[in-house]
Amino acid sequence: NTLQLFIKEIFLSINRGTFDLSQIRSRDMKFKKYFLYYSLFFLFCATPYTQIDLHVKSTPPEVEKSLDQLVTYLTAPAKNEAEKARAIFCWITRNIDFDITEYNRGEYIKRSSEEILQRRRAICDGYAVLFKQMAKAAGLEAVYIKGYSKGYGEQLRQDHAWNAVKIEGRWQLVDCTWGAGSFDGYERRFKKRFQEYYFLTPPDQF
Repeated sequence: NTLQLFIKEIFLSINRGTFDLSQIRSRDMKFKKYFLYYSLFFLFCATPYTQIDLHVKSTPPEVEKSLDQLVTYLTAPAKNEAEKARAIFCWITRNIDFDITEYNRGEYIKRSSEEILQRRRAICDGYAVLFKQMAKAAGLEAVYIKGYSKGYGEQLRQDHAWNAVKIEGRWQLVDCTWGAGSFDGYERRFKKRFQEYYFLTPPDQF
């Protein structure tokens, strides 16, 4: 909406090092009252990836039908490998829902990245497959990892998948499934909530 675009304009201007409140068009005058609030937000709450995250949130639906077109759009403003990986992580975690029905049935169906993109649903295997292929399309080196996971009050079990992506010559961990939210074992449902913690998580904290 107009307010979101206004906020994005503020950040982009600040990121370039210049911003003149008088430059806002007259039709945007009613939004001036938000300037102080969002200036303080970006000053104290912004991360190194705020600009990339805003770009991802504005992804037009027409580019989401093709993996290559989607990756081209997402990574267009990226200035380095970390920002490319972040754009992909951010889009997947915000747009792919955890397939709780398939998970509860225990019937894990192998699907291609294109199928996952069209379905907009997956379990951990699908999240990891999609990240790997999107990273490859972006020119990044990434691998699929199958391993063990343990939820609160659960036994360790081999039922999870995630990724490692090479950033500036160093392998780093990414988990799009847990980045998208968490599984409530009591209610048997997935609570969708973006969790930045699972982007480039240190191995000893993973």
